[in-house]
Amino acid sequence: MYKNMASSSLGSSLIIKVYLHVVILSIGLAGCSVVTRLCLKTPDPKFCLSAIASSNPETDIDDLETLGVISIDSALANATATLQFIQELVGFVPNVGVKARLRRCANLYAHAIDILQQSNEDYKKGHYQDVIFKVSFAYHAVQYCEYSFRRLRSTVNPLSGPNHDLERLIIIVSIINQELKD
Repeated sequence: MYKNMASSSLGSSLIIKVYLHVVILSIGLAGCSVVTRLCLKTPDPKFCLSAIASSNPETDIDDLETLGVISIDSALANATATLQFIQELVGFVPNVGVKARLRRCANLYAHAIDILQQSNEDYKKGHYQDVIFKVSFAYHAVQYCEYSFRRLRSTVNPLSGPNHDLERLIIIVSIINQELKD
């Protein structure tokens, strides 16, 4: 009997602590900028803050709609630069297996760029759910690129950094559009 009361008391105590944490976090976020509140919802807030600041350093962004434009533009710029890097890298890599994977990644990035461009058009029309849906395909394209190199266990993936950055940018796009949709 005491054991059940103790576990029930522990469970209630945990629920109260979690509730208080959420309330305190909400109060703390109330005074934060739109950018800070958004970035705290991402898996990597530091990257989010850095990406938004570097894409528009002279402007103080205070609305979600502007952040949406910046996030899609950043993802598109990243994907485009990475595709160019891949195309240049293909010419220098002697390993046939790595070269084949780079070509596959180039195709996947070209597809991701096309999807991000479509998403940009949907965003301009206010079709936020369509943006969320479409960018998930771009996210998976980048993951397939990453996965193709993991299958070559003896090879280091020269695209791990850019792949990871684009994944995080796409997550930011998704979160913004989810906020706008709601």
